[in-house]
Amino acid sequence: MNKVEVLERLNPMVEGEIRNIKSSDGARVLVEDGTVGLRTHRGARLIDMGPEGIKSVTHFVGLPLCLAKELSHTTFSQALSELLEQTGKYSLIVKDNRVVNVMPYGAQTAVNPERLLNTIEGAIPVHDYLRLSVLKDRPVVSLEIVGEATQPVAKGDLVRAGVKVGFSPMGVTKPVVQSYAEVLACTNGAISNVVLAEFTGGGKEMVRETTSGSSSAHRSGKPTIPSTASWASGKSS
Repeated sequence: MNKVEVLERLNPMVEGEIRNIKSSDGARVLVEDGTVGLRTHRGARLIDMGPEGIKSVTHFVGLPLCLAKELSHTTFSQALSELLEQTGKYSLIVKDNRVVNVMPYGAQTAVNPERLLNTIEGAIPVHDYLRLSVLKDRPVVSLEIVGEATQPVAKGDLVRAGVKVGFSPMGVTKPVVQSYAEVLACTNGAISNVVLAEFTGGGKEMVRETTSGSSSAHRSGKPTIPSTASWASGKSS
């Protein structure tokens, strides 16, 4: 994949805003004129849930959608309101005044996909966006990026270096960065991955969690890992 293809998949996830809800807010699910909505706190305007929001909310609280469809409007609204209250707190993703997703409470660090890719490309020579996966029920991304392959000769020689990043454009998880090297495990062409370092972040800076790897991999060069702050600003560190 190239950068444009990656952004085409990730940019739609950026749309919307996160609203954190606590049980003390008195949020209620209401059904009015056949439309299901959520009042986030007493006196607030109703936010339309729509099919996507209803599916997300029922899944979040553990109410089977097939069962929810059999309930009367009154029973459905009361049951869903009580189940949401029992969670204590949760976060909504709202787009165009409509609830599109519900997830565990508390935003971590929101990462802008385009700024992240620009930062990485400014820090390491990107050859390919190797793998991209997105969770179905949460806006959480795993992206693996590799540099250009070299010509390894002996066992332990660097084949290519890479970086794997896990993040959320909506800030529902802490960013994780793992730098690694693909090294020649055998002269028959077999390759093994050597993890060089792993970083996690929930604030302005990344925290180094682990470091490992062979000396040959370190001598061959380690990818530079940008901080969380640079992801937000678009500047590489």
